[in-house]
Parts: sequence; structure tokens; C-alpha cells
Amino acid sequence: MESDLYNWTGASGRIHEFWVYRLNQKFDAMGAIFLYVRALSVDDVSLVYVNQTNRMDLVRQNPIADEIISEYKPTQIHILINENVSERKGIMADLILKHNPLGNKQS
Repeated sequence: MESDLYNWTGASGRIHEFWVYRLNQKFDAMGAIFLYVRALSVDDVSLVYVNQTNRMDLVRQNPIADEIISEYKPTQIHILINENVSERKGIMADLILKHNPLGNKQS
């Protein structure tokens, strides 16, 4: 990617701005929406899983994370920091409705 930010558009048409990180990035304890993304090039980016959490520092300890990484081979994690759980769930639903990520079909 050419920048540290990536814009994802939801089904509502709203644009959500996410920070782009390496898949193995460590995070502080913060609320966020996180996306597992497979980026083969700047023009070939696909959303494979969307979720939200109160604790980004614990995301990789969840067994679902290992399953998603193993099965869908994401190359990046994108996060949008937001401490409001209601807003996070709304953004998460907006993105899932638009992108229909494969990893969310099993959860």
C-alpha cells in the first residue's frame, strides 16, 4: 500500500478510514473495529474478516483469529480506533453488508 491509511466504503455509502498494519502488529488495550485484509497489490485488496473488540491487545489470542489467518491468508490488519461499542457494531455491520467477507460467513 502506498499509505498508512485505507478507506473502506460500507453499504450505506459511508467511507470509513482505517489504519493499515502488519498482520503481526501488537496493539494497546483499546476499542476498535479490525479487518483482516488480503492485499496482493494496491489494486487487489479484499476484505476477508470484520470484527470489533474492546481490547485490541487480545485479538490475536482468540482462536478464531488463527482460523481466519490459516484459511484466508490475510496479509494485513486494518483498524479503526473507536471506544463506542454501539458505533463499532454499526460500522462493522455496514462493512459486512457491503463486502460480504468470507470469514464472517462462518462466525
